Amino acid sequence: LTLAAWLVAFGAHAQLGEGDITVSATQGVEWDQANQVYIARGEAVVKQGTVEVYGDTLFAFYRDAGSGANAASATGSIYRIEAVGKVRALLDGDQLNADKLIYNFDTGIVDAIGGQPSFKTSDGLLVQAGQALKYDPRALRAYALGTVMAYDRESRIKANEMTLFFFPAETGRQPSRIQSVLAKGRVIVDQEEGVAEADELLYDPVNRLAELKGNVNLLQPNGSIVSGEFVSFDFESGLGQVLADDKKRVTVVIKPGEAP
Repeated sequence: LTLAAWLVAFGAHAQLGEGDITVSATQGVEWDQANQVYIARGEAVVKQGTVEVYGDTLFAFYRDAGSGANAASATGSIYRIEAVGKVRALLDGDQLNADKLIYNFDTGIVDAIGGQPSFKTSDGLLVQAGQALKYDPRALRAYALGTVMAYDRESRIKANEMTLFFFPAETGRQPSRIQSVLAKGRVIVDQEEGVAEADELLYDPVNRLAELKGNVNLLQPNGSIVSGEFVSFDFESGLGQVLADDKKRVTVVIKPGEAP
């Protein structure tokens, strides 16, 4: 194909409802018509609106008119981007890093795997996952699996899995874009006030409220320990409540000569 013919073909496939898609690369872009994919190699970049994806190699899969899940509206468009190698994605102010990324334009869902994928929100929260990350902007959620670590200015959270819940765009005036954080499985929260362990954590960063459930242990800097099955804590007021269940009592261990 001549360059002019290639550009016409790519332009026909790159029309989406939220703006055109542009692809660039230092080593060139090839068009595989048999498999309906464009392949960009060498510091490749794909952009559409507020979404930018960078990687060593990018694959842009397209469908012909009248095919795919959205056949009624498909006019020949790119529907999936796969990026491989030193991947970095900018998503409406958030940033995602991984070895491999798959972005589905139909659903808006981003899947990141390999190289301990990380997700940094515009609020400054950094989440690193041992296995995979999934970002679903339409459901206002992000999921992290496999020895997850989350960091912000005041605390560090470790868990087996974590879900971030976001406010809708129209409530962006909130102090935080993050509505809540749900962590499950061997949860450890490390803050200046002490360390908390539990099976599950639900944290509200806007109101600075935390609820811990299941095998809860609060380890204070002075060595005191509080144990129970449910703990609620208000970081603003410094007030908390520890509750037991039918099988387990609340236990407080106080070091001699120390205040609890």
